[in-house]
Amino acid sequence: TYTEGVDFTSRPLSLNGYYKYTRDGNDGSETGVVTVTLLNGSTVLGTGTANLSPASDFTLFNVAITYSNTTLKATTLKIMITSSNHAGTMAEETANIKTTNYMSASEQCTRGAELTVDNLTFAY
Repeated sequence: TYTEGVDFTSRPLSLNGYYKYTRDGNDGSETGVVTVTLLNGSTVLGTGTANLSPASDFTLFNVAITYSNTTLKATTLKIMITSSNHAGTMAEETANIKTTNYMSASEQCTRGAELTVDNLTFAY
């Protein structure tokens, strides 16, 4: 059983943080993605999404959260951070995420986009 989210009871205006991002050389359209969802039970109260462009140094990002329900209090927070805008089901990822094979004497692997995220904070 997979349970998403953590207990959370406030209403931030945005999620902020810093990131470095290198897309895979085989996919010039790929971006990183940060998605925030606040819920009350199964009712979505607010959401926000930001796409992350390539950045070789730590770069500030901001995910503004838009609330569609202002009467209920939040009970759960979900944050999804992914190195590909092609993330989804296993079949979608297999079909759409491009990777590069590294088959040298010192490294034999397949690697895709690389995303590092740091210093996540909420703004109220």
